[in-house]
Amino acid sequence: MLFTSLEFLLMFLPITVLAHTALPKKARNPFLLLASLFFYAWGEPSFVLVMMGSILVNYLFGLYLSARPGQRGPLCLIVCLNLALLFVFKYLTFTLRNLRLLFPALGADLPRLALPLGISFFTFQAISYQVDVYRGGKAAADPLEMGLYIALFPQLIAGPIVRYPDIRERLEARQITLEGLRGGFLRFMEGFCKKVLLANVLARTADAAFSGDLGTVCGAWLGAVCYALQLYFDFSGYSDMAIGLGSMLGFPFPENFRTPYLSVTLSEFWRRWHITLGSWFRDYVYIPLGGSRGGGGRTVRNLMIVWLLTGLWHGAEWTFVVWGLMNGLLIVAEKGLRLSERRASLPRPVRTLQRGGVLLAVLLGWVVFRSASVGEALLYTRRMLGLAGEPLWDPAFLFHLRQAAVFMAAGLLMAFAVPERLLKRLGSGTLREGLRCAGQVLRVVLFLWAFTFLVMNAHDPFIYFNF
Repeated sequence: MLFTSLEFLLMFLPITVLAHTALPKKARNPFLLLASLFFYAWGEPSFVLVMMGSILVNYLFGLYLSARPGQRGPLCLIVCLNLALLFVFKYLTFTLRNLRLLFPALGADLPRLALPLGISFFTFQAISYQVDVYRGGKAAADPLEMGLYIALFPQLIAGPIVRYPDIRERLEARQITLEGLRGGFLRFMEGFCKKVLLANVLARTADAAFSGDLGTVCGAWLGAVCYALQLYFDFSGYSDMAIGLGSMLGFPFPENFRTPYLSVTLSEFWRRWHITLGSWFRDYVYIPLGGSRGGGGRTVRNLMIVWLLTGLWHGAEWTFVVWGLMNGLLIVAEKGLRLSERRASLPRPVRTLQRGGVLLAVLLGWVVFRSASVGEALLYTRRMLGLAGEPLWDPAFLFHLRQAAVFMAAGLLMAFAVPERLLKRLGSGTLREGLRCAGQVLRVVLFLWAFTFLVMNAHDPFIYFNF
């Protein structure tokens, strides 16, 4: 079930929120767990058993680690079991396919297994739970709390990645407030509009460019920019909706995006993009490997390991491996040049130029991320650079530019936080309050407009559902 489906908006969401609010506190967890399992089973009826098995095994191991602190063997075992589950569904076919290229005698590939929705997200949540318990954190005494931590429907499919200590108290007892309901619904509407009015519309131009329908230099650049905006509003829109739903249900979910396209360095970009994934790799991979301690060589090694794993986390394809290693190498170069440390002392024109370089690096990275193969990514990059023998533009490019221009302009304004930055400069008091109220009214109007888009057009699944 999608957040942008009519079934969710007209049935599941109002019924769940109203019932959860009206129920006694002791009944909220059982109800919300059943609702979350129903939400998952709507699209994955067989894989809900996989997730329930993961919940049970991780609950029992958590109790064991809590009762016997400091035992590394059981921790390694449960982490390996969680990774094995992820490997079988996500990486086994990819591994066998590549082994067969090296050793043809191995025979035919296994059929590609269907990927359970959200398996990368709920597996990482389970691993962080076990590590936190091993480090002295409190384990879930109630299996319902453990089940709800893993299966809670707002963040189940595509994050943000939530850690057990951050919501443990809310799992045990939480207050439902009018402000939480109101603010949560406004946040949900904002994310809904990002997805339906921007990501889905810009996807049409991006798909045309990457499928080869825009065979010009300008067409390739247009497609790359539209995809960069599509990906941002698709994923940040989902995160907004998840955070808003969490607020309506009494759960404080962490922010997952913070205007990443305003970053001056690539390291800063990845601290602002998919924040919960970056912090997860920092706390559970980079720091345990030694972080930046032990000299430059170890830092380079640890960064490259983290970025290789980050690429693989996104998918079992060589494009994701290359994309991850590209980012790792660029961040290593940044650290070598000490760009982050020198940022504050740089003149404004130099920072602006540096920001443009970061955007270019990110844009070229998204080309690799979006392409079906490394060869296609190289070809697309050659098209952008005018090395593929294609014209500068043609009527097809002008047509798609006209179709996407308004939405692309709106997307660029939002991606660079222009409305928020203007609001800060316009003063305070009555004017600021009036603009804030007007913004809330605008959200409602855009939400209703987006809803008509949804009714009239086929909705598209979220990109990060694939990961």
